[in-house]
Amino acid sequence: MRRASFCSKAAKFVVFLCLASTPVETGRAQGAERFASPAIDHSVFKEGEVRRLRGAFKEWEAVCDEIPRLKQRFCSLFGQGKDKEGRVQLSIVVTTSDDGVPAAMLRLPLAVLRQQGVEVSAAPVAAANKGDKAKRPEAPTRLRIVDCDAVACTTVLRLNPGFVAALSSGGALGVHFALPRQEEAAAPGGAGAPQAVDATISGSGFAEAITATLEREKK
Repeated sequence: MRRASFCSKAAKFVVFLCLASTPVETGRAQGAERFASPAIDHSVFKEGEVRRLRGAFKEWEAVCDEIPRLKQRFCSLFGQGKDKEGRVQLSIVVTTSDDGVPAAMLRLPLAVLRQQGVEVSAAPVAAANKGDKAKRPEAPTRLRIVDCDAVACTTVLRLNPGFVAALSSGGALGVHFALPRQEEAAAPGGAGAPQAVDATISGSGFAEAITATLEREKK
């Protein structure tokens, strides 16, 4: 995945290889280089010329690298998937694909059962709250694990209009995968009876995070 417009030509969402620290992440997504490129090559700019901007918006964090001289800014949105007990089970970085389609990189526990894959479904705000007719939920999107490094496994999700709408409206994405019953299993696809994991990626703050990156551009 490389840089491409998500919300406007001014504010772009790209994958940063340096991810925020969570129990299922590493400081550098070592196995994701073939799926992502760094937003900015800092080595070609003078010290202090690239500014890092951060903002927290409920369940999301916006991180932007800005080059005022060139009037360029590259941003990513970071979130987490939590189970019903509130434990972090995965992390998500929102970006776009090479052809400009919104996408996300999910980082899952290393022990995820790769052969069972990952399912993602949209959980929008209830239509009844808006006085609309209830819509049939779309079938879950099935994903395969594309890479694993020393501490976590990665999969890539195209954010279709239903997923984007769910996040932007304050709904959520549901993520389902399996772990070995013995959670201490060291290798992906370890032995043991499968243990289902259901995590929720909340859309709370998602729209605000996008708006904030665009507002900075207007200043």
